Amino acid sequence: MIFWAHMTVAWAETSEASEQKRLRADMARLLRQQHWAGLNNTYLQLLKVESLESPLLFEDHLIGAIAVQELGNLQEALERYTKAIELRPDASEAQWVSFLEDNTVSITLTARKNKDLYFQIQELPFEPELVLGIDYARQQLQEEGRFSGRLPKGTYQLNEKEFVLDETSENLSSSNSSNEKSLSVNELEGQRLISLGGAAQHVGLSEVIGVKPFTSAGGYFSLGYRLYLNQIA
Repeated sequence: MIFWAHMTVAWAETSEASEQKRLRADMARLLRQQHWAGLNNTYLQLLKVESLESPLLFEDHLIGAIAVQELGNLQEALERYTKAIELRPDASEAQWVSFLEDNTVSITLTARKNKDLYFQIQELPFEPELVLGIDYARQQLQEEGRFSGRLPKGTYQLNEKEFVLDETSENLSSSNSSNEKSLSVNELEGQRLISLGGAAQHVGLSEVIGVKPFTSAGGYFSLGYRLYLNQIA
């Protein structure tokens, strides 16, 4: 009986490791294809087979973060980057984590669902990842009437209402979280534009993507791996 119990445990561990190997191979393929939705779903499957005996790797969380970031979900991307950095604190992506924390705000927006809903930032960010975040929020508002996540700091317009997301927004209390501001379209009022200030840091890339750190202004994280993806596509 003890023998069979050990065999069952060993089989489960082997099966688990095999499934992780298969999913990682799928992730590598989907990354080359730039299939972000499929890559995100594969990462979620990988999470389901994680265990103490077979924990996820730095590279797993990093690629999962890139996938969901390309889909525009900055909140989930930040959480996955953070998991990766916990496993490798000296990774260059730690600078990108700091950049996202310093230059985005956690917020909930609500509005009546409308495919013609207008949502835009006054000054588009330099970083395409942040622009994708704005596009994602707009899509959520149009389709669901609600967005909860992170957005770049700046002055926004939601239909006829204008509002500002800045450092003070993060300090306002709400029923959801002490670090999250909740606004409805009927509550938004015009506010003075506040300069974001501060120079963004250079952000490098991990060897997992296969490129050297690429220096550029504004903490532009994606340029290096976008060039890499263009080469392998």
